[in-house]
Amino acid sequence: MATLAVQELDEDGIIRDTDSDIFVAAATAGDEYINNFPTVLVVKNTGTASRTVTITAQKTSIRVAGFGQDITISNISLVIDAADNQDEAWVVVPTAGYNDGDGKVQITYSSETDLKVCAFKLANVG
Repeated sequence: MATLAVQELDEDGIIRDTDSDIFVAAATAGDEYINNFPTVLVVKNTGTASRTVTITAQKTSIRVAGFGQDITISNISLVIDAADNQDEAWVVVPTAGYNDGDGKVQITYSSETDLKVCAFKLANVG
């Protein structure tokens, strides 16, 4: 499993290394990133075959403050089908229920072939 570096987006745009793109190849065993809400995960499918991206739930339910009841949560599955011009997915993953004990989100892929991923967050500006 590879840990994605979370990029910061400020008023000048995404801060990026001049030698590389902000996207990296999806790792065979999956990826993870530190999820300081609101962090955005972007997955791009550069091939033609459909891919499923799974964001693993760390709990089966969470208590919603102010409502006094538990809600059930489950894994998030995203199907990215480049053949249907749906070649990327952008998702903000809630911290409650999806962050592991280290504050990271765990991601796996049906196949990492032709997938590129990145994570970014909004920088504190002003």
